[in-house]
This record gives sequence, structure tokens and C-alpha cells, in this order.
Amino acid sequence: MATKKVSSQKFRGNNPSEDYTRLGVTKIVYGTTWSIWKKDNDNGYDSLKVTADKPTSIKANYWFGRKQGTGKLAKSRDFGLMAENRPDLLDEIIYFFSAEAVV
Repeated sequence: MATKKVSSQKFRGNNPSEDYTRLGVTKIVYGTTWSIWKKDNDNGYDSLKVTADKPTSIKANYWFGRKQGTGKLAKSRDFGLMAENRPDLLDEIIYFFSAEAVV
């Protein structure tokens, strides 16, 4: 059986530009909390960025969109990477937005 080589390299989350608003923070997932950022756009989708608050392995920044009006998350390359490599984080993001919709 082949073993998968795991990198010990750590990556830092980078806060987005000032036109993004920090919506909140997840619970600790994969060794860190994750900040959730949003930017309103005129194209029908909000831009979202999820950033690791501490150095982490694999990937520390994820970008995707959320449809205005419905609040549904738009599938993107980073959405797929998060689903594949950090499914517990994706669950937290989905929970965050479902809880936000209820408030």
C-alpha cells in the first residue's frame, strides 16, 4: 500500500482588502479558527473569503460566492477543494450561514 506524503509546510490566512466585512469566526476546525469575510457585489453574488486565523497545513485561504437573495453558496474551485480536503470546515461554513439566515 502506498503512503501519502504529508507536507509539514504551514500556510497563513491573509485578510482580504478593506472593502470586505468580517462576518464572524468558526469554532476550532483543523487546529485553528477561521474568519469569514464578505464583500457585496452588483452581479448578484457576494464574494466570500474564509481565512485561517493561525498557520495551518494544506491551504489557509478559500474564495467562493454566495447568491444574493437566496443565500446559497456558489460552487467554485475553492468550494470543491474545501469539500475534498476540509469537509469539517465546509460543514462549519454551511452551518454559519444557515444560522445567520435564522437570526
